[in-house]
Amino acid sequence: DTRGKPMVENVPSFGLIFDKDEFLKGQRAPQYSSARCSLHALAFASSSACRPETKQNPREALDFVLGDLARILGKDGHFFDGLGFPSDRDPYGLPSRIVLAHDIPVEKVAEVSARLDALPGVLIVESYRRIYTYPHALAHLLGFTAKMTEHDLQSQPDLRYEETIGKTGIEQYYDKVLRGKSGKKIIEVNSKGIETRFRMTEELQEGAPLKLAVDSELQQIAYDIVQRFTGETKGASVVMLDPRSGAVRALMSFPGFDTNRFGATLTQKEFDELTQNPLKPFFNRAIGGEFPSGSTFKPLVAAAALEEKLIDPKKKIYDEGYIEIPNPYRPGESAVFRDWKKHGL
Repeated sequence: DTRGKPMVENVPSFGLIFDKDEFLKGQRAPQYSSARCSLHALAFASSSACRPETKQNPREALDFVLGDLARILGKDGHFFDGLGFPSDRDPYGLPSRIVLAHDIPVEKVAEVSARLDALPGVLIVESYRRIYTYPHALAHLLGFTAKMTEHDLQSQPDLRYEETIGKTGIEQYYDKVLRGKSGKKIIEVNSKGIETRFRMTEELQEGAPLKLAVDSELQQIAYDIVQRFTGETKGASVVMLDPRSGAVRALMSFPGFDTNRFGATLTQKEFDELTQNPLKPFFNRAIGGEFPSGSTFKPLVAAAALEEKLIDPKKKIYDEGYIEIPNPYRPGESAVFRDWKKHGL
């Protein structure tokens, strides 16, 4: 921010992706019985109960992979159902890549890594996660990041499916500046899928830092005051400008939302609660709301009149409680604009 205080930082994050082509091409997993190693069984029991068999089709293999993965991640048997995997576990109709999980603990990453030879199609990806200093107060200003969608891939084909991009606010507007450029390397693995050596073919480039005129602490103070004043029952906004330079020191819309949750795994229930909230937390009232200016606009008009020498500081104006403006196109007609009191003074 304007004081040099970090408003958002990156922390390392690991995720899992299912690659359909790799799954169908390799199928390096041991041959297991679908009856004894079903998704639901593996989600609640150790895989040691499963015994190799000599025959396995792609559906059985996919059922085993998802079941073993659910067990490792500590999830129930229905964890992957909402990600696009059909109930009959037919892999041929799946999209090319599916994000299975992201921001998973390092110990889980290690366990998955040790079993990659038995999990065909599962890839471990290293990325980052955004941590926002004041997630609610800066929600609309900074925006948030999220994983790529099919639409994003079409509009930005140079990016990878597992990457994170800015979706709203400054995160979206300055995405290319903040992102930098990913590096590339050729990896050599052994028969168990373990990396043995690699050769860097393209060095990564870090994104540029971005300094804002906004004072993040002032933004948080404004958010706290509005929250107490409204009792969280009304929407509001606060815009603060530096009169010396016109710099925006605070641009706050209430209510906000926890942008840190968008960098982790946001459940459908949590997302629905946000979209169905009658106060519309996604709506940026500071720049998108339309409100009558009210009496706060009067000093601006007075200052402009003084600047243009239309009046002097001693000028007195008699206010009848309304203003009548003749219609220049229809002589004899006029428009009457009354004060906040219906009948004037």
